[in-house]
Amino acid sequence: MRQRDVAIVELFAAGAAEWNAKRPRPTSGLKISAVEILAYTPGEQSISLMDPLGARSVWRECEDWGLRGFDLEGTVWSGAHVDCDLSESNWAGAKLHQCDLYSADICRAQFGDARNVSFSGWRTAVDANFEVARFKFCALDSCRLEGAALAGWRVQLCSFFRCDFKGARGLDGVAFSGPCSFDSDTIASLLSEDGGQDFLVRAGFDLSALGEMRRLLSRPRGLHSVFMSYCSANREVAIKLDDLLTRAGVRCWRDEHEILPGDDLLEKIGSGVDQADKVLLLCSKPSLDSWWVEREVEKALEKERLTRESVLVPVDLDGAVWKWQSGKGSVIRSRNIADLRDWGGDAEHPEIARLLAALLFVPAGHEGQGA
Repeated sequence: MRQRDVAIVELFAAGAAEWNAKRPRPTSGLKISAVEILAYTPGEQSISLMDPLGARSVWRECEDWGLRGFDLEGTVWSGAHVDCDLSESNWAGAKLHQCDLYSADICRAQFGDARNVSFSGWRTAVDANFEVARFKFCALDSCRLEGAALAGWRVQLCSFFRCDFKGARGLDGVAFSGPCSFDSDTIASLLSEDGGQDFLVRAGFDLSALGEMRRLLSRPRGLHSVFMSYCSANREVAIKLDDLLTRAGVRCWRDEHEILPGDDLLEKIGSGVDQADKVLLLCSKPSLDSWWVEREVEKALEKERLTRESVLVPVDLDGAVWKWQSGKGSVIRSRNIADLRDWGGDAEHPEIARLLAALLFVPAGHEGQGA
């Protein structure tokens, strides 16, 4: 590592005050590539921070510190994974390319250019400043934008999923340079805010279509019942999901509750799949190798063919589903698969919210009701 790079690393690790007072300000922008910043406590001896101009670095995990208050104006980030506190940091004029800011806290942060960046699972973007920001090919997933300043924000080819725009300022001043995608929860949040309809019209929505969406979103909703397909190796995860979904109002069919001594297993499982609205498939290497789970998948797919409705809801526990050689593997991989590989039972995990959204339905008798 060059001497100048060593000095930059040491300055970066010293904390916000030292960095802000002494940071280099090259006109071309300081380049920080392939860095993983989970969190770090200044002064720890076990820090492993390498060359910020190309090497991969891992900062020691700590809940209370990250890049809070850092002046990162004009820096260039490429391929970085940043999952820590970015609150009150200054990214004005900074450029982010192919970065992942999963669960980063950007409260009161100010942003510049972002391209191919995942902002999935932000803990909060409360009072963040996007007034001079330009986002292109970015994914905003489960983001809380309460009080964020958005006037002048330029957005192009971005996706918004389960975003909360409550209290966001300057919605009618956002500029769209290309099409973007929105899910129903984000649309509902925007339609309840001042300037939200103008925001959506500027994004390309037709006024009559928005009126129809208001009507659809006002209808009562219920929750589908679920058959849980899993193997004994994933029993702990299945129990946690069963408990969480049950508390949320989902009726779950799980073998330990439903199958009694002496019951015919094939008949009971077949009946369970038939009676449930959805089959929640917990995908792991042991479960996908299980004869029983494969029969349950076959039953679910057969039900889809007969009813012409989506039944199977896959959940990835360890990544094995992406390598499954069975002929059913390609069918499952064609679905949007919930990612619970890092799930420890947290009810606030963004993928749990997505699962519950997948289980929503409009009760019979309310199909034609409007606002």
